[in-house]
Amino acid sequence: MLGTIILLSILLVASIFYLRKQNGEIQNLKQQHDNKKQLVTHLNDADESLKVELEKRIAEIEQDKHALAIEKEKLAEKNKKMWAMN
Repeated sequence: MLGTIILLSILLVASIFYLRKQNGEIQNLKQQHDNKKQLVTHLNDADESLKVELEKRIAEIEQDKHALAIEKEKLAEKNKKMWAMN
């Protein structure tokens, strides 16, 4: 009887230590999950920032392209006038 109580007590203590270890591992996994979730959020924010920056740059390039086309037309007109004068 006493041996059974001692054995059950040892099993209970072992179970408590095992459960604490498992709980610690669960907490570590939760922390890793939270860290990964934050990283994904950060990457999504960075992607959005890059997208906005690229859209701005594309708009600037389009404006430059338009300005160069106008300048090209002006130079072509000037060239025609110079040819006409000669």
